[in-house]
Amino acid sequence: DNIATADAGTSTAGVANAAIVRLGVDAAAAACTGPQVVSGLVQGVPYYMRVTAFNQEGYGDSVAAVSARGLPYQAPMRPPGRPTSVTLTVKSGTELRATWNAPSDTGGDAVTAYRVAYGTGLDASTGALLGAQTVDVLYLPDVGPYTRVLSGLTTGQAYFVMVYAVNSQGVGMGQASTPVSEYPRQVPRAPLNVRLDVTRDSMLTVGYDLPLNDHHRPVRGRDVLRARVCGQPHGLQRAQLRRAHGQGARRACTRQAV
Repeated sequence: DNIATADAGTSTAGVANAAIVRLGVDAAAAACTGPQVVSGLVQGVPYYMRVTAFNQEGYGDSVAAVSARGLPYQAPMRPPGRPTSVTLTVKSGTELRATWNAPSDTGGDAVTAYRVAYGTGLDASTGALLGAQTVDVLYLPDVGPYTRVLSGLTTGQAYFVMVYAVNSQGVGMGQASTPVSEYPRQVPRAPLNVRLDVTRDSMLTVGYDLPLNDHHRPVRGRDVLRARVCGQPHGLQRAQLRRAHGQGARRACTRQAV
């Protein structure tokens, strides 16, 4: 009178690892209409369901349930967990690269896409991205890590990134990157109007202007010929050249501007 059971791992109708739940008097629904919930199942394992009407004369013919995909089975599923090992690195003065691995919990279904969200700040109370934009990664090789280059960014602007996994049940929880934020940058261009003048018998003055675009990175001390310019990174600076025994010119710097 009851639906027969099949052990997990049995291949039924071409479906591997199928399992069929035994439905009897104990599992019969109290109500005669409406959807019924069968709990205690294993996430990701396909189940076949059949529905049979019952009265005092016994059980009638059973009818197989069909999933939304038109299949005679369905696995319990949910949206996937957070992606793992999310990192954020600099690619260029206008690009950042996000890299990540698959979530440890796929939600019982295949991950079909990843969503990369990025913004210029985080809401202090909710942690939501400010000014968020999203891009979807649809091409997924068999194994990770996966990567996405974020292009067209503003040089020197800090960006925050979250990565989400997607399956048939929806978008899962997002995972923030490590580090939490990064900003596009690259090495600065050459200084402009570099000039060298005599200060006195043991001192030269080196002057220069900032590059037209220093890519928002601090301009550090520069070696000019055999003198190192110290102090503030722009304007005229004083570099003193001293004679070291057997070592040629040794670099030493003063702190004040000329």
